[in-house]
Amino acid sequence: MTEQHRVPIDDHTEKPKNEWEELLSGLPSWIREPLKNYYREILAGLTVVLLAAGLFSGYSAYTDSQENKAAGALGSTMNISDSRTRIKAIQEVAGDHENTAAGRQALLILANEYRDAGDMDSAGRNFSKAMEIYPADSIFYQAAVIGLGYMAEDKGEMERAAETYRKLTEHELGFEDVATLDLARVYQVMGKHEEALAAYNGYISDEPDSQMLDFVRNQVMKLSSLEKD
Repeated sequence: MTEQHRVPIDDHTEKPKNEWEELLSGLPSWIREPLKNYYREILAGLTVVLLAAGLFSGYSAYTDSQENKAAGALGSTMNISDSRTRIKAIQEVAGDHENTAAGRQALLILANEYRDAGDMDSAGRNFSKAMEIYPADSIFYQAAVIGLGYMAEDKGEMERAAETYRKLTEHELGFEDVATLDLARVYQVMGKHEEALAAYNGYISDEPDSQMLDFVRNQVMKLSSLEKD
């Protein structure tokens, strides 16, 4: 993994917020804290994260009536328990409101719903479509990329998944910590212990405020002992 040394920030200096942190900062604490855990951990809850982002955008930032309507439609899909019915409802939001922010975000949620349902072709199409409409420096574009990485894993394409995660670690757009842990995990599965160790150490060197640190340090100890054998 390519490591980019970052200039240490003085303890008394407020750290600059990335796009993801700015999004979380506007949410109530009872929503923000659980989402932080999803964001920091391996295999982050992509659907939960994106849905919260869509709802936040819809109810706190949109002023246009069409945008509000789309955001309300997207939010209502949360109450649908049946997977097929929920997918159909999200499809309708994505199709009927394709020119709204909520409609575009629905593509990512829909892609992950298809992935969970085992429909990889539909999931891939929606992730790819999302990548076409979002700029590469957007967290939503990065979410689509990491979704394709998870799909590669589902198919057993570990080299492809590792390359996807590796590229994500090079951008400070909100998913780099998750991608680093995913990269390390995939390297472990592939038996590439040296590469996994480097990825874990890179994660630790960034000093993230994460509940995963103890787990990561434990993995470093295990891999280090294997390297000595």
